[in-house]
Amino acid sequence: PEDILEEFFRKNRIINPKHKKYYKEYLNWMLIRDEFDRIGGAIRDLYVNGYISEEDFMEVLNYVVKTKVEREAIKQYADLIREKNLMKYYVNKNIYLYRHGVITELELLDRLKDLGLDSDFAEAIVEYEAARKGKEWYPSGETPS
Repeated sequence: PEDILEEFFRKNRIINPKHKKYYKEYLNWMLIRDEFDRIGGAIRDLYVNGYISEEDFMEVLNYVVKTKVEREAIKQYADLIREKNLMKYYVNKNIYLYRHGVITELELLDRLKDLGLDSDFAEAIVEYEAARKGKEWYPSGETPS
């Protein structure tokens, strides 16, 4: 990195030679910060996909993110993504059961709503899955006019 910095300084003569030391420190800090950001992103991905525990996630997060406000924001975001990922598996499990005839359209609808899905989304999923089976299904049981 020293050669790269010297080349940078040589090409950018607008930098006062007396301030080289400060620019080097700043650029080195930025490189380190960038690596910490990458580590934070990688560890977040592991956490939101269930590959590491919350405890392990927080341990690394506390190391790479210095401010409490940043850590809390990252943790809240990660928890939302983790919840979305978990929900996807529960929704897919019930869709799978429906596709294999274990549950009916109404049971699928109820289960999706019980998981907390918005009614419009739950109904759209059931209509779509019924259509995949060659059925026309509507929540009210009646076909639209």
